[in-house]
Amino acid sequence: PKGKYIINDIIYLVDNTCLNFSKKAYVICKKGFKDWAVFTNKDKVNGNKNISIIGGNFDGNALENPRNGIYDDFTAIFFAFNNVDGLVIKNMMVKDTVSYHFRLGEVSNFIIKNIKFMDEYSPINQDGIHMGGGCKNGVIKNIYAKPGSMGDDLIALNADDIFTIPVNYGMKDLPISNIHVSNVYAPNCWTGIRLLSYKEEISNCSFKNFVIGY
Repeated sequence: PKGKYIINDIIYLVDNTCLNFSKKAYVICKKGFKDWAVFTNKDKVNGNKNISIIGGNFDGNALENPRNGIYDDFTAIFFAFNNVDGLVIKNMMVKDTVSYHFRLGEVSNFIIKNIKFMDEYSPINQDGIHMGGGCKNGVIKNIYAKPGSMGDDLIALNADDIFTIPVNYGMKDLPISNIHVSNVYAPNCWTGIRLLSYKEEISNCSFKNFVIGY
């Protein structure tokens, strides 16, 4: 229901979980939050399925939870999912995440839509929707980024990456395929789209109806 929710530890989600937040629910990281993620799935080895997060307003409180550079183990990724089949995230506002707002690795059959990024503080390495190796069959649409939001990439597809950096722990070099992104409005962000491939293939991806700039 509506109200303010202060988070001081990781929240682990299991199979067939739906968190449905009121439009007037505000989820805020406590000052002194020192962990690698806020919301994540429980079983990254065997995988999870059918996880949904709908509605709400999410504040990483980055100004009061600063990192000591991009190599700091404290990353506080707001939504970090690895090895999930069937992920739905929609109808929410996210702001001031310490690093990535959303990080997906080996996530399949997912939908991320109707997202507003309303950052007032944008630290280095702050991505919007960061997809790593193994992501496939995804739809991302209706994304708004307030001017000045994002300290880094708004939408990133990184089939290969550097995994010694804490923000990428648990990710893998794998192909990315069938990702379709549309209706993105970000008139003043750092990077609108990033495609990164060294060995692994990025295939059958589309990007439509973008207003982006710097």
